[in-house]
Amino acid sequence: MSAHFFLVITSFLAVPALIGRLPVVSKVLPLVFIQLLCGVALQLSGGQAWLLHHGVDLLDGPLASSVQGIGWLGVVLLVALSSVHPKSDHQNEAPLRFVAVSVMGFGVTLLVGGLVGWGLVQAYPQLIGERGTPLLFGASVGICLAVTALPVLVAILKETGLQETRVGRLALMSALLDDLWLWLGLITVLSLAGVHSGGPLATLLPVVAFALAMAFVARPLLDGLFRKVDALHEGALLGVCVILLSAAVTDLLGVHAMLGAFIGGAILPQRAVRQWGPGISETVKWLLLPVFFVSTGLRLHIEWGDARFWTLAALFSFTAMATKMLVVACTARLGGLPWSRSFLLGTLMQCKGLMELVAINILLEARIISVEVYSALAVMALFSTFMTAPLLRLWRSRHDSQESRTADESRAG
Repeated sequence: MSAHFFLVITSFLAVPALIGRLPVVSKVLPLVFIQLLCGVALQLSGGQAWLLHHGVDLLDGPLASSVQGIGWLGVVLLVALSSVHPKSDHQNEAPLRFVAVSVMGFGVTLLVGGLVGWGLVQAYPQLIGERGTPLLFGASVGICLAVTALPVLVAILKETGLQETRVGRLALMSALLDDLWLWLGLITVLSLAGVHSGGPLATLLPVVAFALAMAFVARPLLDGLFRKVDALHEGALLGVCVILLSAAVTDLLGVHAMLGAFIGGAILPQRAVRQWGPGISETVKWLLLPVFFVSTGLRLHIEWGDARFWTLAALFSFTAMATKMLVVACTARLGGLPWSRSFLLGTLMQCKGLMELVAINILLEARIISVEVYSALAVMALFSTFMTAPLLRLWRSRHDSQESRTADESRAG
């Protein structure tokens, strides 16, 4: 392995972290944004071309594959562990409510986004990738606009103190279900696109059989096995091996490794994963994911002076944020939440972040969407996540003022 590999990994880890330590930067941009922008800056500044001229190719070839493999390893582990969250005594509160929020929020946004994507293709056929069709392109756009970023949501709930509130619990359970819709949608699109030979059913049926085998055969066996090993060390090794093997199987079956990672994480005993999952998640966050985000930034092609590109980014952003926020808020209001809490929930559910970037990378690799659409969707993901914090402050202030008025009226009465 060449010195270039170690120097590239060191740069991808250290440079964004050092920039993030600057007081002015840290108050404005999350570390994930800085990592993505470092990749974009390396491309726009000519640094990537300079490195290529000197024999360091960050986009193609063995070095690029090795670097991107480190990033994808981080994503595989985080996706697998994203369904593991702190145990709550109120986890089963109002199950029909969180199911309704998830189904309506994801389903309606998927439909609206799909119509937007289909309409765009009628005007600009070049937006479709080589293996895409208008229907598959529309479905792909709809899926991307409907995504809720579970890892980002967990972080936001912790930072805002909403994790153990009624709205926070509802958002978390709804986002967990959204993750399921995301992977079901992606496997359907990839199968119909014929990414691998044999047709949709030849791809879909083995994956369904594998998922059922993991759920009804492997899960009971693993439950007994985890009881016999050291929970913190041997348990971590066993769990990671299950995740990686599951990812390898779905990749061999003709769909993306991320689906296998999700299946592998879902069948692991939750009580065992809570022993070692948080530690691995922190390691992934600091040592592996930065490589993925900087590499993603390198692949973005933002046309700064292209009106169509910014129209796409604005259209995707408005459709994703407005549709998901309004549908979730209205569903929650019909379920009994006051409007202030309903819009608070809608704001939480519209954030994108990591899961959006994973989805668009999968669709770009499958050549269903073009690089222009990939970049516009990435801008949408960044904008929606960036706007989550100020929108939360807005709805929380309205909620607090509403409660204050109610309390004053009660005392006056």
